[in-house]
Order: sequence, then structure tokens, then C-alpha cells
Amino acid sequence: MTTGYRKPKGFHNNMMEHLGLIYRGILNRCALFVNDQRVEPVDPLFLDPNARFYDVGNKVFAQGRESLQFAMKNSRTGAEGMVRLRFSYMPPEFQRNKDGTENKERLGIMKDNNAYLIVTRAGRQIDLVMRSHYPKEDLNKKNLNIFDRNWAVELDFDPELDEEFGITVNKQQVNLSERAWQALMDNNLPGIIKNDLVATFAKARDDRKAKVDANAAKQSEQVMAEAEKFTKKRSPLPDKKKEQARKNVEDEAEKEAQQTEKPKGEVEKKLLEQAQAKRYVILFEPLEGAPFYRTDLFGPQTRVWINTRHRFYTEVYDGLKAMPRVRAAVELLLFTLAAEELTDIDEREMFYKNERKLWYDRLELLLQLLDRRSSLEEEQSASDEIKEEQ
Repeated sequence: MTTGYRKPKGFHNNMMEHLGLIYRGILNRCALFVNDQRVEPVDPLFLDPNARFYDVGNKVFAQGRESLQFAMKNSRTGAEGMVRLRFSYMPPEFQRNKDGTENKERLGIMKDNNAYLIVTRAGRQIDLVMRSHYPKEDLNKKNLNIFDRNWAVELDFDPELDEEFGITVNKQQVNLSERAWQALMDNNLPGIIKNDLVATFAKARDDRKAKVDANAAKQSEQVMAEAEKFTKKRSPLPDKKKEQARKNVEDEAEKEAQQTEKPKGEVEKKLLEQAQAKRYVILFEPLEGAPFYRTDLFGPQTRVWINTRHRFYTEVYDGLKAMPRVRAAVELLLFTLAAEELTDIDEREMFYKNERKLWYDRLELLLQLLDRRSSLEEEQSASDEIKEEQ
């Protein structure tokens, strides 16, 4: 007996959820009670507004897809029955509360019903099919993972098709026939799962991760803006640099005005307002053979451009995705160098530009030496393992 059923309260709560899940399709026609409390339906696809946990207050709801149904004949008896399919997609934030903590009720149901197919017979849940078994091997999805919790497919069939779905005598398990798998394939079930449900969640996950990365990058930009009130007032920018900062805005405004067909003055005003609101920004550009960063002024905005073609980006900066604070610290270092370069006299600016070229060559050499050392260490480790085996 599991822990959840040992105490009266746990038994009551678990039975309410279990019976609500199993008999969800027929609770609108008959009533079940546990300790005089009426059982409410629990929809593992979270698409029924009348079911429990449909709305948990986080304003994130399951998204249904167009349902599918088709007729099928029992190959032995010739009787015809209907197969009905429901599809549900649950966004990445679906199993979380409004405050970002886990919603245990939703997550528990998602975990318990993480299957390729949730199979019901005439409205009563019978079994979970954990793997697909189509005639074409390349369409089969062998292993489910935690990300597959965020989509669900419910397959309901009429009793006339019991033999095609391998229903057992006690009506507790299913074993789909080859004909049943072929019928699902003919109705594009693998395509719906792969190209819609799985692909939509993967994109949403990537977008969410990119948003988290972007927010991590903004930490350094916000710190630089905050630090302005603690730093001593610098000398005014030389006229030459002010002019270049204005020209950068004008050039960008002209480009955008041509693309959007808006007045250049209107676009320029918008760009200056954006630059004033965000005084420091990290940007990226691909420049083969160029230094690992450069800096410029865009109106009142200080920009640091990181070269994505340099090994500094591929082997240092990009590798810090999992350590946002360290990445932000690296950005702050670049902002510090940029501030000195942009606000100093021409000689100092020339010094930084020339030094960056030297830093490029020096860093490239050091990374090559690091590659060589890593390779030697791997060879030594492999040699030691061979000796131990002998």
C-alpha cells in the first residue's frame, strides 16, 4: 500500500482523484461518492473546464487541437465502431503556480499519465500505451522523457472494437493490433504528435530559455546604468565622438525608415528614446578574423559588440550559459574597458584599438596551446586506462 492511502485523509484525497480520472467520461451520466463527497472529473488533458485543476490561477491553460475520429471494423466480427482522439498541448509554465512554484496537483497527474496514448473505452480510462508500434519503424517513438509530459493524446474506442485494441477480459489492459496501429498511422497520428505537439513544446522551451539568457545578459546592462550615480562625473565627450554617436543613430534611422516607409525624423526620435532608456547594451556580430569585441556609441548609448566568430565567444562566453552571474561579470569587464576607451582622449582610444588586435593574436595562441594540453591529457588518461586493464 502506498503512503498516500495509509491515512483516512490521504485515502479520501487519492480516491477522489483516482476515481475522477478513471471515470471522467461517465461522471456526467452517473454519480460516484467518497465519504458522501461527490467525485468530480479529472481530465489528464486539462481541456475540460468542469474538471478539477483546469484552472489553478496561473492564467496558463492547456491548448486543445482539433479532435479526430474515424470508423473502424472489427476484423473478426465485422462490427463497426468509432475511434476518437483528443489532443492537448501544455506550455512550459503549465505545471507551475502563479508565484513560479510547482503545482503539485497538475504535475502529479502529468507524471502519472506521461504516455504515448491515454486509452479509454466508452469513456472509462483503461490503460496507458507507453510506446508506439507503427508498421514503419522510423515513425515509432521509443522512449518518453520529462518533456513529453507537456502533451497528451487520449484515444477512446467503442466496445465493438475490443479485439482490435486487445482489451483483456477484466477490461484493465489494452494491446493494440497491427490494424489499429495502421489505422492511427493512416490518420496521421505520428505526424500530429511529432510536428505539432512535440515541435511546439520544443520551440516554446527554446524561446523560454532564450528569454532567460536575455534576462541574464540584462543584469550587466542594468548594473552599469545603476553604477553611473556612484561614479565621478567624467569629462565631456570630444566633439568628434559626439558627432560619430549622432551619425550612428542617423544611419540606423535612415535604414529603418526605408524598410518601414516611416519618416526618418520619427524613426530617429524613437531610436534616441530607446537608447536613452537603455544606456548600456551587449550586441553580437559575426566578423571573421576580427578582435573578440569592439565598442561604439549610439547616441547616449554605450554598445559592446561581441564577435561570434571569435573563439572567445564559442569557447568562453557561450559556454557560460549555465552560469549567468559569471557571464554577467565578463560583460561588466567588457563594459569597463569600453567606458575607458570611449570617454578618453584620442591617444588612449588609439591604444585600445591597437591593443585589441594584439589581444586577438595572443588569445588565439593561448587557446591553441590549451587545446594541445587538453589533447595530451586525454591521451595520457587513455594510456593509463590501458595499462590498468593489462
